[in-house]
Amino acid sequence: MPYSSMKSLSMVKNSYKLKVKKDKLFFDIKSIEISDWLKESLKRANHSILFSEKAKSEAIIMPILLELQERNLDCLKVFSGVRLDIDESQNLNGECDFILAKDGIVDIIEKPLISIIEAKKGDIDLGLAQCSAQMVGAREYNKQEQIKIAIYGVVTNSKEWQFMKLDNDLLIIDSDTYHLKEIEKLLGVFQSIIN
Repeated sequence: MPYSSMKSLSMVKNSYKLKVKKDKLFFDIKSIEISDWLKESLKRANHSILFSEKAKSEAIIMPILLELQERNLDCLKVFSGVRLDIDESQNLNGECDFILAKDGIVDIIEKPLISIIEAKKGDIDLGLAQCSAQMVGAREYNKQEQIKIAIYGVVTNSKEWQFMKLDNDLLIIDSDTYHLKEIEKLLGVFQSIIN
């Protein structure tokens, strides 16, 4: 069963022996000015009728991630629709909507840092379960490579963005939600994670 089989946070908590709490994750976030290209891309997306998650992903989420990658060319790679198969017996397998990784080489994921999930049917809560399972998969991937870093996750319906952090066995769900209309602050949160 893949990551998407995780239907609730309690299911993830019990399956992977996690402690879960809600708390503020980011302080003193510096807003980042967005490029004219991203302004135009988001303007076009806002004037379009985007019904499917895939359409929102391509029109809104991917341009934001490309903007981040452009700012961090030396250390950030964006992967879309890749599989992160760690341990099928523990439901740590399946396709990820997006993974941001540090030091990726061409099409090989190295040091997964952030897992990004499109909220299915706009349901952020359902997305939190799937995303947190992918975060556990990324943590286990890094352990196999003897890399110890905290893993972040983001669930979005393209307008709202909910961040999480997995550090060892503690999953923290950010008590703040970020909004697309505050794109400069949203980019600031991503940049603080990358830094």
